Amino acid sequence: MPQAKFRPSLTAEQIQWLIEHCKQAAGDDHVALELLITLAPFKAKIDAGGIKPAYIAQPKQTLLQQLGDTTSPSYVLRGVAYETKEAYWEACYTYWLKLQTPDFTDGVGVASLADAKAIEAGAKEHRYLNGLMTDLEVAEFEQQAFLSSTGD
Repeated sequence: MPQAKFRPSLTAEQIQWLIEHCKQAAGDDHVALELLITLAPFKAKIDAGGIKPAYIAQPKQTLLQQLGDTTSPSYVLRGVAYETKEAYWEACYTYWLKLQTPDFTDGVGVASLADAKAIEAGAKEHRYLNGLMTDLEVAEFEQQAFLSSTGD
């Protein structure tokens, strides 16, 4: 009588784990021996590059990520994510400097007014934190920061 067979999706590490455990149980268990006979050559083909993955699984998003976790903001400039706001601000400053050059072109340009404002705001933060502003610019920046923190 034919047996129904199924195809699980396993990583190479999971297959190796199964092989190791089947080796331990192979002396006492015929199912473990059958698994070992099937999986060992399969793993050897994977290691040799003879079998390619059926697909590459993308990491599953948590429910919090799906809903848009606002507790850990991401800092993205022109498709590049930065781990810290300081690195993001520095990248904004570098790009802002390039934009000040009349003949600068990167083939893309600033996508929108919102992008331009984000780049300028990030550049200002970097300039403020690194002493790259004039005294007048510092005073204006601090006043603007104070007004935005009070809600006016």
